[in-house]
Amino acid sequence: MKYLWLFGALLVWGGTACKSENNCAKAASKLRGCGLLEKGDTGCDEEIPADQAKAASCWSGCLLQASCGQLEKYLCEDEENAVSTCTDSCINASAVFDCGDGSEAATYSKCDGFDDCENGADERGCKTIACKTGGDRFVEAVKCDGFDDCEDGSDELGCPQFKCRSGEMIALQFKCDGDEDCRDASDELGCQSEADLICKGDVSGALKTP
Repeated sequence: MKYLWLFGALLVWGGTACKSENNCAKAASKLRGCGLLEKGDTGCDEEIPADQAKAASCWSGCLLQASCGQLEKYLCEDEENAVSTCTDSCINASAVFDCGDGSEAATYSKCDGFDDCENGADERGCKTIACKTGGDRFVEAVKCDGFDDCEDGSDELGCPQFKCRSGEMIALQFKCDGDEDCRDASDELGCQSEADLICKGDVSGALKTP
């Protein structure tokens, strides 16, 4: 299969490895939540060529906005729908977003939960979630991403979790992601080497990429 870093890597326009891996993890989590991705190594720590970064990030953003039904039809049935329309529009859009202070950021990084503009303009006007205490708000993209953005951790409350054999709890999306998150590495036990796309009647589908 094509590695999932094709969905979310942001290695140009000032992107960071942490940012690209986080977006990739979100994409993998979304597909698994839809029952469309097996457990296994997603390759989220892989780097991609700079000339593929825009398409990869557009794909990631459109995937996170789509319904499970739309994703299944697009990935498994090769149906051109809202996912492909969103991706094509994003790729063909202006490459830069005006931050309003004389600087620019990549258009496809808007509302991704990271301040690419120094003044945070790329994260304004986005759908947000409210923390239970403190009054802070964050873009929806950070909900259930496995990282505490709210000081009280409320953005991760009610999210699927995995219990390590050593006792601690980790975000379910970290199970079989290729990294040892449990102290005893039990989150990587019994995992297959690569995660494959799941389509009805065929659990070894080839993942479609833009």
